[in-house]
Amino acid sequence: MSEIWELLDINRQKTGILHERGVKVPDGLYHLVVEIWVQKPNGDLLLTQRHPDKPLGLKWECSRGSAVAGEDGILAAHRELLEEAGILAPLDDIQFKGYTMHSHYITETYLYESPTNDITFNLQAEEVVDAKWVAPNEIEQNLDELIPELWDRYCKFIKVG
Repeated sequence: MSEIWELLDINRQKTGILHERGVKVPDGLYHLVVEIWVQKPNGDLLLTQRHPDKPLGLKWECSRGSAVAGEDGILAAHRELLEEAGILAPLDDIQFKGYTMHSHYITETYLYESPTNDITFNLQAEEVVDAKWVAPNEIEQNLDELIPELWDRYCKFIKVG
């Protein structure tokens, strides 16, 4: 069964228009993509490696994906993190940090600050082939390993200083 999205208007408001993934999004409408960074108290960030059969295969990213019909950004971020990394973040602890507009989609960026450094993950094999905890300065030294624009959004919405 195909994934169904609810399209948004330019103001990020739901339109009630349902849309099937893989079909071109009409001009003036957008589908919602969410990304959620997980950060330990020691500052390390969780990166996951995309399955090789996906676009940008083997590139690193935070958990991310499209919101499905009936979800808002926080619910979608919560679901993506649980599905891809097996991390159950309390909804109240998921922080909206900002959004970027693209031609036919909107990316919302979220942060989950783990209360402990002892956090484990369980990967979804169809989506993710590896994961690691990385210090932000290590990520900056290896930007070519990340999906495009991911670090720019991290720096814009989350990075302090």
